[in-house]
Amino acid sequence: MNKLIGFLVFSISTYAFGTATDSDCDCTPPGLPQEDGVKFVQNLTSELSQIDVRVMSAELCLILTKESSLDKYSAAENLEETLLRFSSISRISPNYKLQLANFWNKHSESIICEANSGLFPRQHLFKRAIQMNVQDKVLVDYFLSDENKFPINMNVIEVLNDGEKSTILDYIDKVIAEPDANQIYNIGQVIGIKNIIEKLYNGKRAKEL
Repeated sequence: MNKLIGFLVFSISTYAFGTATDSDCDCTPPGLPQEDGVKFVQNLTSELSQIDVRVMSAELCLILTKESSLDKYSAAENLEETLLRFSSISRISPNYKLQLANFWNKHSESIICEANSGLFPRQHLFKRAIQMNVQDKVLVDYFLSDENKFPINMNVIEVLNDGEKSTILDYIDKVIAEPDANQIYNIGQVIGIKNIIEKLYNGKRAKEL
């Protein structure tokens, strides 16, 4: 597992070479009223380069690996810190959680964890969290933590290698249907997440969208 983490860190550093991000900006320019400053932040964070998105995706996926292998590690805290850094949103901004949700929703379809070590296929971060059995720390504790203040779009569509379109609910349906699902997953948690997504986040299968 340490070798896997080391490999992923190396991959992130390779993507990041020559790419700068500002992690210390409170992003409210001098002379602007607070409200205008928020609008400025929203405009500032509306675009990331393809390289930036790939680096962000790799860092977010690495957080899942760390959560599964390190003691006293908070995936929720590190997910938020990473999103804040790449979005340049500040916690002192009014409704920063809503801004952060908008930022995530804009880029969510590109947050794909690459296949690694023959253990996991290329898949969206939401699905990787379930496959790694860290769904409680990643989904429940963070992405599904508040449907009003932090309204995450759980209907992001991933196009699989065979051309099939799939949402997180499509994936969960397949997980639950696996003959040995109870031995592989915390199936109670997975079903609970399915219910939360359906009832609180207007969750849909790809064929319904």
